[in-house]
Amino acid sequence: MVPAATLLRAARKTAGLSQAELVRRSGIDKSTVSLIEAGLRNPSIEKLDLLLRATGRRVGVYPTSRSGSIEAGDAIADWLADGDPEAALRAFLRYSDNLAATEGVDRVVLAAAEPPPTGSAVWDAALASVTEYWLDRDALPKPGWVDDPVRTLPEETPLTVNRWTSTRAIRDVPPAFRRRRILVDESTLQSA
Repeated sequence: MVPAATLLRAARKTAGLSQAELVRRSGIDKSTVSLIEAGLRNPSIEKLDLLLRATGRRVGVYPTSRSGSIEAGDAIADWLADGDPEAALRAFLRYSDNLAATEGVDRVVLAAAEPPPTGSAVWDAALASVTEYWLDRDALPKPGWVDDPVRTLPEETPLTVNRWTSTRAIRDVPPAFRRRRILVDESTLQSA
């Protein structure tokens, strides 16, 4: 389950809202919003739904034991902020593995919510690419955020974190990644 703090922060950032604007739109006081986003207060479902509606989102409940796009984007952003691209790669691969391990509606649900910005156009493009990659394998519907033009890089850029993530040849880059100009060898997406 995604913590309320992560969910609210992701929805607010994705909507491009400041915390002050969220307070204004929702009518919930600033201290409550701050405490919820900091993970120091757990809101009721009704309060969380009210806050999410102020961002253009709603609460949806679907039981799953795997983390999805929101957690992946949040973890990648945190690891990049800490200067640890290896840990960011592990978060990215965990999301890829979670998508690979599910099918049908479970896979769609993991990918449905737009992840918060990671602070890196390369990683934002990579998240959209891996989502499309796994959804296309079973001809599943893609969420709208995947096709957002900001998730396409202006020029081809390799996602090189270590020697195991280097791209050997353009033919080894899946189409979903090529479309967004993010170069990742398909073998990187396969679990060991």
